[in-house]
Amino acid sequence: MRSLTRLIAGELQRLVRYKILPVSLATAVLWIALFWFLSPKEAVEIAPLLMLVDAAVMSILLLGASHHLEKQEGTIRTMMVMPISPAQILAAKTAASMLLALESAAVTSAALFFIHRVTYNYLALLAVVAVTVAAHAASHLITAAVSGEYEIAMAAAGFLYLVALAAVLFKWAVYPKFKDNAARG
Repeated sequence: MRSLTRLIAGELQRLVRYKILPVSLATAVLWIALFWFLSPKEAVEIAPLLMLVDAAVMSILLLGASHHLEKQEGTIRTMMVMPISPAQILAAKTAASMLLALESAAVTSAALFFIHRVTYNYLALLAVVAVTVAAHAASHLITAAVSGEYEIAMAAAGFLYLVALAAVLFKWAVYPKFKDNAARG
């Protein structure tokens, strides 16, 4: 567990060094500016889309850039000779990606509150954003978390589906590809 914590801390440092965290914050500033010019009703309607873009698309783009920079520096090859498993490396990268998306969701939520006094189920949003990062597909769940209009069976099924999908993708797609790519340098 201690090594995983250190790996996550290293991933977060790389997010700052590669300027990925500042770019994510700059994107959140764009959302804040947009909310400023929208009515509360319009802001609530567009917020789920913006959060989905941040959680899914931006995490893919930003972490892809991080992976490219890590390959250039030889960081991944160095990690592969450390006494840690590739699964721990991927878990740290996933955790850093989740923290990046959660930061964006928190900034967006704070903007909605301070600009329009909009509140919603923050705990549900945080859980769904974390799962979205791992699976990259949860428009319905994010909309439900922000609007507060749940179809319990649909939300539960969607959440369980995304958790299962993330686990399957991680084990049989992401992990083998990462391991192969890391071995090749």
